[in-house]
Amino acid sequence: VFSFELLASISQCESGILRRNLDELVRAELLQRRGGASGVTYVFKHALIQDVAYLSLLKKRRQEIHEGIARALEERLQKGQETEPEILAYHCEKAGLIPQAVIYLQQAAARALQRSAYNEAANHCNKGIALLETLPAVQQRWEQELALRNNLNLALIPTRGHTSQEVKD
Repeated sequence: VFSFELLASISQCESGILRRNLDELVRAELLQRRGGASGVTYVFKHALIQDVAYLSLLKKRRQEIHEGIARALEERLQKGQETEPEILAYHCEKAGLIPQAVIYLQQAAARALQRSAYNEAANHCNKGIALLETLPAVQQRWEQELALRNNLNLALIPTRGHTSQEVKD
């Protein structure tokens, strides 16, 4: 799902042309348009269409697009607009911005813990730890890993118990 506003912010197309191109994709039944008070959003009619569109791009171009989306979402965040950190983490990771992805995964895990969404928090922590393992072993990395592992335990204790091997590890 993506909004017209977000697409326009990263597109090199002028707004009118972009709108016409999206209308054409809706008429071809590749996209569905959804309207709302917060603006127009689009969703691919089928996941396979999304996959084909995504894979038709060169890897370098996909990374550039992910980076553009991440920057646009970060800009929204700085303006005080609500942005889901797990979405930011996803786009940062795909753009190759691993340190930023880890920061957003930490935020996503903390938010999940606040909602008692323990499995979700554990998934975010595990993903962050896996990404950290791809970075050089420096003090900041160890501090981030410790914070993620602490949150991971906070997520595992209610679901697995204090004595589980995962918590001990």
